[in-house]
Amino acid sequence: MKTQVLLFTTLFLTTLGTSCTEAQRISAPTRQVNEAVELKPIADVPLTGRASRLDYQSIDPSSGRLYIAHLGDSMMTVFDTRTQKVVGDVKDLKNVHGVLAVPGLHRVYASATGSNELAVIDDQTLQVIARVPTGNYPDGIAYASAEKKIFVSNKNGKSDTVIDAATNKVVSTISLDAEAGNSQYDAVSDRIFVAVGGRNQIVEIDPKADSVVGRYDLAG
Repeated sequence: MKTQVLLFTTLFLTTLGTSCTEAQRISAPTRQVNEAVELKPIADVPLTGRASRLDYQSIDPSSGRLYIAHLGDSMMTVFDTRTQKVVGDVKDLKNVHGVLAVPGLHRVYASATGSNELAVIDDQTLQVIARVPTGNYPDGIAYASAEKKIFVSNKNGKSDTVIDAATNKVVSTISLDAEAGNSQYDAVSDRIFVAVGGRNQIVEIDPKADSVVGRYDLAG
């Protein structure tokens, strides 16, 4: 049994980035076609390693490379979506969970929960160039591009580790008061949003001040 990646092609695209005024000029039949999205399998490609757990994925749209956390084999697989081939594997990432490609820095970040660290990987050589200590059980990763900081959520540590992307040094630790997971950066608001499952909340972080500025309860 092999680990595989299933690729899809989109037959119809949604209308994205359309203003309200523009949308009003689109006829109803056209909108219905544009809003219909159908995915069709085009390939089922074997990956390297054992048939064991995979986790986060992150794509670099400029290169077409998909970075896949192969948690069960403690490595990150680099898959070229254009040639549909494995480019290589980055090993010695113990129980890797989170993966985030940052093309502007030519870096890929991976959270190794087995060693409580963030691995910094060169996207050209696929070599680990730094290992930065985090809190207990690092998971989600977000990059605040305006501040050039990496934010790593620590599930068991109930915190967020803030890392300077230029120096690969920890600059701050933010208490989240509960188990934390997936993290996303919103460039429009310049905010980090973290899923804090222990409280059923989305927590909003200001990356300039490295502080929590909002907590939003998710009922149920």
